[in-house]
Amino acid sequence: MHPETPWGLDEATAAVAQQPTEIDLLPFELKILKADAPTETLALTLRPQTLELEPGQRWLLRSDSSQVHLSRQQGEALLKVGGQEVTASDLRPGERLELLGRTMWLVDTRAPFLGSLEGYSGEYSGRVWNLSYQSYRMGRRGSARQNDIELNHPTVSRTQATLYPGEGGEVFVLCETASSPVLVNSVAVGAQQSVRLQGGDSLQLGELTFRFRQVQGGSKTSYFPTDGTLPPAIGAYTVVGKLGSGGMGVVYEGRDLEGREVAIKVPMPHLLGDSEFVRRFNREMKLGTHLDHPRVTRIVFFEPAGAENYPYMVMEKLNGMNLERQPLPLPLSQALDWTGELLEALAYLHSQGVVHRDLKPANLYRVETGIKIADLGIAHFSGTVGDRATQTGTILGTPVYLDPAMLRGQTADARADLYACGLLLYEWIVGSLPYPSDPLQIFRIKLSEDLPPMTDSNPQLPVPLCQFVDKLIHPFPEGRFASAQDALEALEILRADLKA
Repeated sequence: MHPETPWGLDEATAAVAQQPTEIDLLPFELKILKADAPTETLALTLRPQTLELEPGQRWLLRSDSSQVHLSRQQGEALLKVGGQEVTASDLRPGERLELLGRTMWLVDTRAPFLGSLEGYSGEYSGRVWNLSYQSYRMGRRGSARQNDIELNHPTVSRTQATLYPGEGGEVFVLCETASSPVLVNSVAVGAQQSVRLQGGDSLQLGELTFRFRQVQGGSKTSYFPTDGTLPPAIGAYTVVGKLGSGGMGVVYEGRDLEGREVAIKVPMPHLLGDSEFVRRFNREMKLGTHLDHPRVTRIVFFEPAGAENYPYMVMEKLNGMNLERQPLPLPLSQALDWTGELLEALAYLHSQGVVHRDLKPANLYRVETGIKIADLGIAHFSGTVGDRATQTGTILGTPVYLDPAMLRGQTADARADLYACGLLLYEWIVGSLPYPSDPLQIFRIKLSEDLPPMTDSNPQLPVPLCQFVDKLIHPFPEGRFASAQDALEALEILRADLKA
């Protein structure tokens, strides 16, 4: 991975939103960064062209469907590729070049995926490798020759196979050794022989089995068809429907290779130019893969934003109802049941060092087993230092459910989630929250006024219940429960008292 550019993310990612429409004729871009001038973009077509950065210094650029070649034609200037001085070089996407004081990045503007390889046995079961326009060496982990896909199994040779792209986007497998067979659909591939992989093919190395899925569509924007159709696949997942969409992205309904239902979350291309969005999206995915609780939506797989990949996240599909559509108010017993389930989820998240920071009805689902948190969009590890959004004064969260402590400049901790939980319980019991639609007015009220007592809407509500809610929504964190576990224990006592 090359260093980050001045925009906060690698250039291959930033270029996604600027990709050309004629992918076949314009496979690469060369980004030239100058200290004294704006960024220049040179489109590399399939035809040879001359690059002249200074008078008398000429370089010939050639590109085909799989690579770019740069060679010196005139002058004595040296080219550095990966820190090494050369007079000619075959360049790989993501390569950093230095020439005449210019720093350049080669950007691949073709499809990020040619196909996906998914493990079907051992410790690799369910693991997915997305394949792009490059070769991938496959072999035993820790061998003298570094492998792109390292496999930890004694039946795999140190250098067993290579996956490589064809000019038309096909993927081939080359058997590198005769000592350990490579099988495609149970048929052995001879040493130094190649076989083209087709979608659905099984690939066996030693006793490890993989499944190949061919990705169709060609362009990164194929994830967002404009003709009303659906992308046929995203990574190793077949797309079968659309669950929702908005300005931030699209959530597709999909199936994995075993036919299991999943939800696939894909951000819009224009957002990938925003380094803060990319950072938060990658963080949400990384957070979710480490979490395992029945009240928290499980993330099955994620592809982070990077040099050669378009980001997306694959989650378990929730077959239930978003609480944003839930009629209110709720019966008291149901409101307390949901609050208990939500506190269970929060107690787990907080025990893992995760603060959600954006609890609201839209992020909660009612499924057969109860309430489930569906989104970790702006969650963060409570032990991390220097959340950039907080440092720069940006307030992240939904205004109605936002902790007033954050409006005072305090860092959000786990008690911010308890505040939001208390507001949800208030809303479920009363039927609504007394806030206007203007965020600035909401902030003003939160900083200067308390919520009306719940007994204003229902004088028959038990005093202990009102006291419990008031402790959750105390305007200052130190006035709330110390933890979600403490709040859950207090809720159990309250429910027992109400039944008595």
